[in-house]
Amino acid sequence: MQVDQVFQIISIIVAVGSIVVAFIVGIRSIRNFTTSRKASLFISYQTKAYDKQLMLDQMEIYNKWSWKDYDDFWQKYGPQTNPEAYAKFISVTGFFEGLARMLKKRLIDYDLIPEAVAISIVMFYEKTRSIQEKIFGILIRQESADLLEYLYNEIKAQK
Repeated sequence: MQVDQVFQIISIIVAVGSIVVAFIVGIRSIRNFTTSRKASLFISYQTKAYDKQLMLDQMEIYNKWSWKDYDDFWQKYGPQTNPEAYAKFISVTGFFEGLARMLKKRLIDYDLIPEAVAISIVMFYEKTRSIQEKIFGILIRQESADLLEYLYNEIKAQK
C-alpha cells in the first residue's frame, strides 16, 4: 500500500468517526431538549394548577353552582346572563382541556399530574357531565368534551 492510500483510508475513517460522533451528540441534544421541554411544560402547568384564581373558580363551580339541566345552567351561568361565571367555566374547562391534550400527545407523563389536580378533574367532570354534550355541541367543540372524558378516564384508570 502506498502512503497516499493509507492517508486516504485514515481520512475516510476519521470522517466516518466524525459523522458517528456528530450523530450521537445530536441524539443526546434532542433527548435533552425533549426533557427540558417536558420540564418546562410541567412547570408551566404546575404553576397554573395552583393559581389562586383558578382554584377559587373551581371551588365555586364544585361547591356553589347548581343546575337542574342544561337550560337551567345556561340561564344561570351562560355568557348573556352571567358573563363572569361563564368566563370561570371556560377558564377551568380550558385548563383541563389543555392538560388532556398534553397528556394525550405524551408531552407530559401521567405521574406528573398532582393528586390535587387529579381530584379536581374528577370533581369537574362529574359535576358537568350532564351538560357537556349540549354545551360543547353549541360551542361546536365536541373535541373539548372528548378531551375531558379522556382525562377523566385516565385519572380513574390510575386509581
